[in-house]
Amino acid sequence: MSTPEKQPPPSYQSSEKGRFHYSKKSTYAQVLVALLQNWLLLDFGMMLAMPAIVLGSLHNHPSEELCLNDAQASWFGSILFFSHPLGSLCSGFFQEQFGRKGSMMLVNIPIFIAWITLYFAESVYALYFVALTMGLGIGFDEAPLHSYIGEMGEPHLRGTLCALLCAASFFGTLVMYFIGYLVPWRTAALISSAVPIITVVCMSQIPESPTWLVMQGRLKDAQKSLCWLRGWTEPEVIRAEFEQLCSYAKISPNPDQEKNPEKEKYELVPGNDNEKVSPEEEKKVI
Repeated sequence: MSTPEKQPPPSYQSSEKGRFHYSKKSTYAQVLVALLQNWLLLDFGMMLAMPAIVLGSLHNHPSEELCLNDAQASWFGSILFFSHPLGSLCSGFFQEQFGRKGSMMLVNIPIFIAWITLYFAESVYALYFVALTMGLGIGFDEAPLHSYIGEMGEPHLRGTLCALLCAASFFGTLVMYFIGYLVPWRTAALISSAVPIITVVCMSQIPESPTWLVMQGRLKDAQKSLCWLRGWTEPEVIRAEFEQLCSYAKISPNPDQEKNPEKEKYELVPGNDNEKVSPEEEKKVI
């Protein structure tokens, strides 16, 4: 008498529209990632509002040590927006070199330097440097920000997650105007320098994009990342989506890994204890 076959858990199956039925923890995990990522967008919004705060205090104010004339004020207010698209042109290269999460963390180093430089600025050229650095910093993370949301979020949640990011950026602008109203511009810069530090701490708690990890051949790390993003679940639960991800990425052996006898190997996690992976299936993902 044959025994009935075990059915995979509901979260392992996909609907007719390709949606995977994960538990509510999956939504919680993805929203949590977006909220932690929002610290970076908050800082971006503050940097976009920074020129208005500084110019309001320094433009044609002879009593200020760093009084800016019309030409200097025009340059200072424009450099950030000129350098922004220049940074965007390089963002694709950086996100492939350092990963989505890595790029979003590294950009906080020059941003922190820019805020501290603004606090100690004693010349107009220091202000130009601050505007240039901030503009490039915002541009550098254009691609990683959008790529990360698209790669870590489920399709039915991506719209909501993107809306959270946009809201955080606008909120950052509002926060900067509020701080600038309460305190002098140097103090506002010093307060703002804490945001990149908080951002690094928050970003260190989220996983790297599973898609980027798969494309780098780091399949075990990619599986762990996807398990985290789908509600801190087990590999069996995300197996179907992970197989689909591997197929989409079209994994091919990395020449550098082929030369390394200790190269990473990955085997699909069986759906249950009695299920084994055939050699043909294993070759598809190695």
